[in-house]
Amino acid sequence: MPSHGNGAFIDYGGSVRVASMVIQPGDLLAGDLHGVIFIPPEIPLFELAAAAEKIDLVESEIFALCHSLNFSLEAYEKLNTSIADRWPNHTSKEGLNLIR
Repeated sequence: MPSHGNGAFIDYGGSVRVASMVIQPGDLLAGDLHGVIFIPPEIPLFELAAAAEKIDLVESEIFALCHSLNFSLEAYEKLNTSIADRWPNHTSKEGLNLIR
């Protein structure tokens, strides 16, 4: 059911506080039903996108195993060991660990 409210513009183009985060104009945020994260401007976005793509591929292996009729804890532990070696953990030129 849609809801409606009577909103009013107080200001625009300035910072806002959302929970414990202060959001500035131009900040990059990523969010889903689990929450929101702030992506600092010094993170190289092409590196971040490449790491996210690798994570998607690795996670698809986990989901496939979990939905498989061949699922077992032993198979999961073996896959988890394999994934640990392939999980993106690149450090950019600025020395930032992109994926922790």
